[in-house]
Amino acid sequence: MEYTCVLYLLLCYVCVIFGQDPACSGRDQCSCVTTDNQVIDLSSLGNTDGNAMFPDLQAPDGYMYSYNPCYPFTEIQCVDQAVCQVPVDRTTSYPAGDAVSAVFSNDGINNRITYSSTDGAGTTRQSQVTLICDPSASTPVMAPLGEQGSSIYYLTLTSKCCCPGGCADGPPPTGPGPTKKPGEAGEIDGLSIGSILCIVVLCVGVVYLIGGVLFMKFGKQASGADLMPNKQFWTGVPTNIKTGFQFTYGKVRGKSSEYNSI
Repeated sequence: MEYTCVLYLLLCYVCVIFGQDPACSGRDQCSCVTTDNQVIDLSSLGNTDGNAMFPDLQAPDGYMYSYNPCYPFTEIQCVDQAVCQVPVDRTTSYPAGDAVSAVFSNDGINNRITYSSTDGAGTTRQSQVTLICDPSASTPVMAPLGEQGSSIYYLTLTSKCCCPGGCADGPPPTGPGPTKKPGEAGEIDGLSIGSILCIVVLCVGVVYLIGGVLFMKFGKQASGADLMPNKQFWTGVPTNIKTGFQFTYGKVRGKSSEYNSI
């Protein structure tokens, strides 16, 4: 029984660890370097002709958003921007992130880029682009999620280029970008291998619970707390976890320790 508990804890740990992309430190406004020295380079995704690679995509907040990774573009009132917010009537536009302001960070699951821009009226806007690593995504996809909070805009970029070593270097950026990581908490998740594993484990758990309750009710004619499948095992889990920690602690401290007989 103790080994079952340990295996379950290890599985949860694997879900957390492998559900994360490796943290990436900014190298310039186009790329960053992971902790294992692999490069995430977005330069091949951006246009160098002054136009956005992803122009005027509709978001749930009623605005359109244009995005050009790495290189600046111009659209109406947005000059030398990486991100631009555009009303549907296109009478004006709002700068939402200077291209050279790119800062790479990791939100605990995915890598992301944060851009910022201050317009002539002194209004500062910030855009956060979450990088979704998908090795099969040869065609990049940008999805604007819109404004969430005051003048903070969220977008996702899905591409194989968002994966470490996914794409080769493109043309150099027009200027250096910051390399410091901001410490903001992340908002957006991606379906990595670890995330899929966690979903599978959750689904199996739900099927086990529902199926077990139905079996106990109609097969064993149980009721109340006895409907819990394998009740004796699950009620003993806290004690077994405690015993496991005591056993491990005793081994680390060099003291002899044994499990109690079950």
